[in-house]
Amino acid sequence: MSDRIFVQIAAYRDYELIPTVKDALAQALRPDSISFGICWQYATDEELHLIDTLKDIPNCRISIIPAAESCGLGWARSQTEKLWQGERYALQTDAHIRFATGWDVLLIEMLAMCPSEKPVLSAFPPAYQPPRKILSNHPTGTAAGSFPDNGIMTPRAVEDLSHYHAPKSGAFMAGGFMFADSRLMQEVPHDPQLYFSATEVAYSVRAWTHGWDIYHPHRVTCWHYYYDTKEKPRPLHWSDHDDWYQRHIISEQRFRQILQMEPATEDFGIYGLGTTRSLSDYEAVAGVSFRNWQQYIEAEKQRAMQLMHECIQVYFDETASDRLQSLLKDDKDYSRLVQINWEHLLRVASEFGVLPLVYRGLNKTDPSLVPQPTLRELQQYFYANALRNRSTTQTLLHLLNQLASAQVTAIPFKGPALAELAYGDITLCQFQNLDLWIAETDRIAATEVLIAAGYLPSEIWQIGQQCFTHPQRTVQINLHWQLLGWQWHERLFSVELENQTVQTLQPSDYLLLLCISAAKTGWERSLHKVCQIAALIYRHPSLPWYELLQQAEQMTSQEALLTGVWLAHQFLSSSLPEAVTQSLNTMPAIRDITMPWLGAKKS
Repeated sequence: MSDRIFVQIAAYRDYELIPTVKDALAQALRPDSISFGICWQYATDEELHLIDTLKDIPNCRISIIPAAESCGLGWARSQTEKLWQGERYALQTDAHIRFATGWDVLLIEMLAMCPSEKPVLSAFPPAYQPPRKILSNHPTGTAAGSFPDNGIMTPRAVEDLSHYHAPKSGAFMAGGFMFADSRLMQEVPHDPQLYFSATEVAYSVRAWTHGWDIYHPHRVTCWHYYYDTKEKPRPLHWSDHDDWYQRHIISEQRFRQILQMEPATEDFGIYGLGTTRSLSDYEAVAGVSFRNWQQYIEAEKQRAMQLMHECIQVYFDETASDRLQSLLKDDKDYSRLVQINWEHLLRVASEFGVLPLVYRGLNKTDPSLVPQPTLRELQQYFYANALRNRSTTQTLLHLLNQLASAQVTAIPFKGPALAELAYGDITLCQFQNLDLWIAETDRIAATEVLIAAGYLPSEIWQIGQQCFTHPQRTVQINLHWQLLGWQWHERLFSVELENQTVQTLQPSDYLLLLCISAAKTGWERSLHKVCQIAALIYRHPSLPWYELLQQAEQMTSQEALLTGVWLAHQFLSSSLPEAVTQSLNTMPAIRDITMPWLGAKKS
């Protein structure tokens, strides 16, 4: 069938299928030369009859399968291949596509421009929203993405190819748009056991090692609907099938074995690599080594840690913005394989309690260089945390007024007071609990005030401390009447919280308290405390260091203090006073301490 195009569509319960088929015909210059091979997977009677309108279209072949019998994306695409009836060209696409006018002729013309006997055109199409709102009109290339922990790397769209005069050679295909001579599906059939995420890279390598060359079109021929499942949910295979995870695990292992990332346990036959070219030759072209995938993961995590460090450093050093911007721009370089693992960054920054500082650093430097989904997640977290902190601060001020009315003087520490003292901004910390220091003689009166406010005391009294919880509030109140043996009325410092002056601990006392607390909980989990230590040193340069060291020695906490100040100096370049340097000479082992986040500065 000379110049006929076979359009393959694997459609899982997708209501965009009908508009996709109709648009393909409406925009084609030669609609009579278009055939369809559709694997329609339905779950309801309505979905079954949705395709009735397609049955009158000439050369529209449909494999109708109950969704319960579907086995995943690779399987569905292999079903479409069985509907081929000798058409010269094959276009594999998704069920949610809109086409450019003359797409059929343009694809054939661009394929002919590729200097190869076996070319494939493939890319991630720009986006549209139904019914036909075009969101972007730039053709892009495709490059290697990040390796997640399972090793199933997914390609990414890179570089605007609008200024090119011919398709650009590449190494990775996008499963939602592939155009080639139909010999491709005969020589490289889809593997029905690859469930979903493993399909694209595996197919790219298999096709290339069978002698097919990959090119990215320099003209837009279609647009893709990248579903936002929060705004417009659609049924997904893994939502409908309880056994999806087993299929996914089998698919992951199969992917890794095909690409020699782990030893093979079977002969993959027609679904294995080709013999025309080697895997190592492909890796040289693609700039990736599948065998070293775990090393890439560690390198990307390290870049994420480095970025986290520079984000935090921006608060202390304006020149850090230049280094941070350089890191972000470098991450946009599509030729770089080792990128920033943004998911790892968000997770670790949250666990370490420094997400507000990370967002501030990125927002102050150049937020346009941050991937939009990551930036949105950071923004949502930051503003939610800011609102929660302000609400918690209002709760604190209200409780202080109630306690004062009962003739109880309470000194707030940690939480809002520490955030204000360290950063001058209560939104830059993550806190939920409120800690109040009272005189021991005021325990009963303070307890009565909290109970009257709806707080319930814990059953177990700790030494010098008791916590109170509210059945309708997430904030927890911790009363302290013994705090490191200090006399509370002698160690006060004023801060402004929501335009109200309150008394809290002195900066030097906070410094010691943070170091003792971090030493107890573990320094590896105390990055947020190290940042607060550095901030106190940065904002309060006239700390009484000799007095502070003497006090720490009396409390047998000198090692904790020196460790905290040393780590703050190592990670955030805070000043190292002469008194501290002298004391460190008596404890040289402290200088050798390493933390999981400390290496980020040197990477």
